[in-house]
Amino acid sequence: MLNLFRDSLCSFLVLPDEIMEPLALPDKWIGLSILQKAIRRGDTAKAASAALALLPLDRSGLWRRLLTIAFEDVGIGDENAVSMCAAAVESPTWRAEMGGDARVAVTLCKLLAEGVKDRSADHLICAARSHPDWEEVREAAGSRPLADRVRMVEDASLPIADRITAAWFASGVEWYPERRVGAGDLDGLMDALQSAGAAPGMVAATRVGIRRVGHPIVLVPAMLSAVTTGEPHRWEARSVPQETCVNGLPLHAYDQFTRLGKAAIARFARQNNAVRTVLERFVPDRKWEAATGLGVFFAEGSQVAKCRVWSDAINPERLGREADFESQGVDMSAADPVINVVGENLQDLNRIRMELLRH
Repeated sequence: MLNLFRDSLCSFLVLPDEIMEPLALPDKWIGLSILQKAIRRGDTAKAASAALALLPLDRSGLWRRLLTIAFEDVGIGDENAVSMCAAAVESPTWRAEMGGDARVAVTLCKLLAEGVKDRSADHLICAARSHPDWEEVREAAGSRPLADRVRMVEDASLPIADRITAAWFASGVEWYPERRVGAGDLDGLMDALQSAGAAPGMVAATRVGIRRVGHPIVLVPAMLSAVTTGEPHRWEARSVPQETCVNGLPLHAYDQFTRLGKAAIARFARQNNAVRTVLERFVPDRKWEAATGLGVFFAEGSQVAKCRVWSDAINPERLGREADFESQGVDMSAADPVINVVGENLQDLNRIRMELLRH
């Protein structure tokens, strides 16, 4: 199956003169942040330049991140892109035959950046992990024998929450460092996903994702592929926050997962009057930095330029926001106010980032 997608990817391979200069990176973590956010925003050139800079710094980490991006940010927005990415990541021999890692990495950056994004896998696996409204679903899946969990994945009469949670609990793939789901039946689960209607390429890609990424997020796109079979595929263009660069690097790369980004967010939470006012109203003092970091992620870091449109029956983005806040010990009612006020004050956050970069 993956050979078919490698053959398909051949027609997308960039020409040698499309391989640009790598970015000058301070470290690989900033490079990985730039790579993912550039793909979300549809910035092919910046994503490719980041990938080329990462190749000598952390070759295996680059392939793992590209595959993570395919599942987390693209998903059923472009199922073929996910499958082609998995096929390329899985075969270093094929990459060498196609002209080497640089050419294939730039091709994947272009493919993922230009495609429609669907971040529902991230939102829904977070809901399965920690959303209060899914607690009964977690209890139901957790109390069932493994064989019953696999059968739940195939049961089209069940709500999507039950099927996604059952798929996770049937997989044996833990959310590190938690120990929650126990032993799984991966072969049985993959058969169930395909029987339920998931595209064969997505099922094959999921097997690669489990081996290479090892996070339950990789299970969700195949489940969504089954659930949405036959539905119209609609997407919309979205505006993303304006990018501010220093020394050629976008400031949004300094997020809550980087040392400078954490320091900037901590200062932003305390010093920006509008942000502080909202935090004082909705968030316990000890959780201000965590809540503000999530606000930055949703208002800035996770924004995509081409987004798959879901029906009104389910709102994955809302579920994901609420689940992430709950997972940090912040009531989900704080999600929208915090995200909104952070989005309105990103210019001030960038000012703080620039101050810290100068020191």
